[in-house]
Amino acid sequence: MPVTGTLKRGKLSIAQLNLDFTKNPVTVKVLAAYVDEDNPLSIFAWVPAQGNIWSQQTKEALRALLASLEEDVARVIMDDPDVSTGAPVKGLKLGGLAEHLGMPSEGDEEPPSI
Repeated sequence: MPVTGTLKRGKLSIAQLNLDFTKNPVTVKVLAAYVDEDNPLSIFAWVPAQGNIWSQQTKEALRALLASLEEDVARVIMDDPDVSTGAPVKGLKLGGLAEHLGMPSEGDEEPPSI
């Protein structure tokens, strides 16, 4: 039987973030903690969120995060990488990894050789 009531005073804080760029569109999953404002170690509930709920502002922030992460990894694995100054990749779509790499969509010609 469902229980109704008013939520205790608390705040929502993201605890986990999972991005899967191998999916089209990108899968974004978060797990938020609803915590007691007076005692942050006391968690009232865990709240999962995924699907088509993300605002344009969040999508733009994810594009900027992706660009920044790629630049950081490039600095570790490449000699003298050519990276931007942290600006988001223009025109980047939150599609799958193939789309992000500029590979053709299904039904198009073969992907370019790398």
